[in-house]
Amino acid sequence: MGEAVVQIREVASHLQTLAVQADTLSVKYELESNREKS
Repeated sequence: MGEAVVQIREVASHLQTLAVQADTLSVKYELESNREKS
């Protein structure tokens, strides 16, 4: 049982990292597209 909990935590932290990266990318993309419009 303990191992499963550890794996779930690892997956959760990995997903969190991906979410943060996706956030950063979308912010960069918004900034770049805003720059092109003006």
